Amino acid sequence: MLKHFDSSTKKELTTHYFSHPHCPKENAFVERKIQNDKYELWAFEEGYAVGELNLFLKEWSCAYNYLMPH
Repeated sequence: MLKHFDSSTKKELTTHYFSHPHCPKENAFVERKIQNDKYELWAFEEGYAVGELNLFLKEWSCAYNYLMPH
């Protein structure tokens, strides 16, 4: 599954580290983003087609990153 990603990291001479399962302290920013998406986005939005969903997610990410106070 990570074949292309691993080859890209080796090509760029970048080391890829995995976080441990069930250790949210190791990746707090990603865990927080997932939790916000779960409770603020997916709780209210259902029934989108794939194309609509991609557009909606793009708008949501822009609003989350630039308009919402953190």
